[in-house]
Amino acid sequence: MSDLERKLDALIAEADHIQPEDVTLEYIRQRRDKNEDVTYDFSTHYGGFNRRNGKVLSPHQSRDIIAAAYKFLGRFSRHR
Repeated sequence: MSDLERKLDALIAEADHIQPEDVTLEYIRQRRDKNEDVTYDFSTHYGGFNRRNGKVLSPHQSRDIIAAAYKFLGRFSRHR
């Protein structure tokens, strides 16, 4: 297990008030499935799926968010 995985397990355990060794993939799946606030499941490499009645962005909203992200990231290319 990498240091990153150990740190993430520790953070999840702290937030959920459990022991780090209890943070397993099955535990994470169960928590994700019980969470009603999450409308997307990104557990696949294909972008996940939209749960029933989930809200999605319009094409215009998606373009605006992507443009804003590129503008933000572009600021770093000019810094030396």
